[in-house]
Amino acid sequence: MSEIDAKTVRDWKKAGTYDPRRVRTKDGTVVELKQEELSTEFLITRKGEPPASQWKSGMENCHSLGLSPDQKYVAFICELNGVIVAALK
Repeated sequence: MSEIDAKTVRDWKKAGTYDPRRVRTKDGTVVELKQEELSTEFLITRKGEPPASQWKSGMENCHSLGLSPDQKYVAFICELNGVIVAALK
């Protein structure tokens, strides 16, 4: 983990898109934080493919999904682990 500079934070705020549970990139990739009882599943669905589970939390709510300005990353909050940033490879 590392800190990010203030300019990067401002850029995300200006150009990033936000949804509590689901965002879509310009190329049609859908990223979801699917709530299942007290757990959250992190899913990526690429255009023309079935959803791919990246991981599932155990008893942790994750939310506040945000897409980076360049649409290469998503960030979200997990209540026990803090802010998570994941690359959309």
